Amino acid sequence: MNKAINAGATETKVLSGNYAAAYGAKLSQVEVVSFYPITPATSMLEKVAEFAFKGELDAHVVMAEGEHSAMSLMIGASMAGARCFSGSSGQGMAYMHEPLQAAGRGRFPMVLVNCSRGLYHGSNNEHPEHDDSLTVRDSGWVQLFCESSQEVLDSVIQGYKIAETISLPVMPIQEGFYMSHAYEPVQLPDAAAVAAYLPKEPRRVHVDPKKPAKFGTWDVSSFRVKYELHQITAAALEVAKDANAEFNEIFGRSWEVVEAYKCDDADVIFMVLGTLAQSCRVLVDEERKKGRKAGLLKVRLFSPFPRREIAQVLSGAKKVAIIQRGFSYGHGGHLAIEAKAAMYDAGLRVPVFEFVSGLGGTDIPMGIYHEISDYVYGHDNPEELVAWKGVPAN
Repeated sequence: MNKAINAGATETKVLSGNYAAAYGAKLSQVEVVSFYPITPATSMLEKVAEFAFKGELDAHVVMAEGEHSAMSLMIGASMAGARCFSGSSGQGMAYMHEPLQAAGRGRFPMVLVNCSRGLYHGSNNEHPEHDDSLTVRDSGWVQLFCESSQEVLDSVIQGYKIAETISLPVMPIQEGFYMSHAYEPVQLPDAAAVAAYLPKEPRRVHVDPKKPAKFGTWDVSSFRVKYELHQITAAALEVAKDANAEFNEIFGRSWEVVEAYKCDDADVIFMVLGTLAQSCRVLVDEERKKGRKAGLLKVRLFSPFPRREIAQVLSGAKKVAIIQRGFSYGHGGHLAIEAKAAMYDAGLRVPVFEFVSGLGGTDIPMGIYHEISDYVYGHDNPEELVAWKGVPAN
């Protein structure tokens, strides 16, 4: 093991994504935990509460009467200077939408882990989708899509580094059940090393009786505030890169804002968020065995969108295939909308094949991935704007 890993490694536990997030909060020594239980995020919040009740974490734990109150409490605690943690999912994210917007636009540093699940569609949908995460893209939150329990834990820790460096809230995102309840080995970093990594004097907009200030006022200065928020949110891209570089130096693990897999000579690059990357790596390897030069681009940082980094990876491709577990009705997949704009700005004029699959937690077997690949390799251009794959018969 190298020096960096020795400096930060302690033990390995088999954890679900929810428990990994809870350990990330514990290692970050959060001070206020505010939540309302909702499937599939409940066990994550229960675990953090357990740490506090056992005396392993010195934190105030508040179970609010609903998600709206939970996020409002987070804002108040952040204004008082506390390090705050929460989690939610699906309809919970929708219910807290008003204060969630206030947290982002007010630049209150905190971390909330979203166990991404479907929103309303005539019945309750507790299965993995990305709609609940992507519908809050414009709220001022930094969004990090994860594909493993290890990445969830590390993203919580990196989340506080980003949040308290630039004074913005951060949302690590894991898919409900596929990640939140799936167990795998996770390496826990040393608590002292985490403490050394995180900011000692974080930048916070907070209440100080010695320095009177006004918050949330209604006047024309909001135009200026929104202009500054745009600049700060865009700057979060470089802050996230720096946070990961330092994390890698200390702990020996790196989570880039985008991850390219076998893209250097790829003629077709598949582009995804979250756990779809796992299956797409298998797809790329199998396509390579057939003689097809396929590659994978996993996007971890979705907001702010790493436009230049993505365009650079895609610059040598002949075709781009975007597979998504989320959709903006009447527009297209969120990832494709952003990627097409980034490619256009970079002067890239290659065919983009857009696919939607796995909504409502529907499984995406490898046969669907191969069907998508065969279609892309067999067509010069897409025959339709968005192709829906694996839609159940009834």
